[in-house]
Amino acid sequence: MWYLCNQGLFINVMAEETNDKKGTDRDDKGRFVKGRAKTGGKPKGYESPAKKSLRKMAEDYTVSQWEKFQEMLDNCEPKDYCKNFIDLMKLNVPALQSVDLNAVVEKKETIEGLLKERSIKKEKK
Repeated sequence: MWYLCNQGLFINVMAEETNDKKGTDRDDKGRFVKGRAKTGGKPKGYESPAKKSLRKMAEDYTVSQWEKFQEMLDNCEPKDYCKNFIDLMKLNVPALQSVDLNAVVEKKETIEGLLKERSIKKEKK
């Protein structure tokens, strides 16, 4: 609510009231505190109707074309069959991360290590 004061300036009286209320779920810098209840937005796991219908159409098409896909897969050359089979396996079996045993590891020198090296060099002299 705005009021006109005697100098011709408008004062927002409601601002003082809202500042008192905002302290319940905000910290001293005005940020929301951790653990605050969610008050708006989409619920977790929400899927739009357009996305739902598109998924349903893709599922129906995949099911209806499966036999045709199997026939085409059986008629492929062995090289193409293996490639397509491996691509299909990626959809069902999680891929493992490869490990490189010949990896080059950069050694980060610490101040302690440098001091030890210098002390050894001094002892040898």
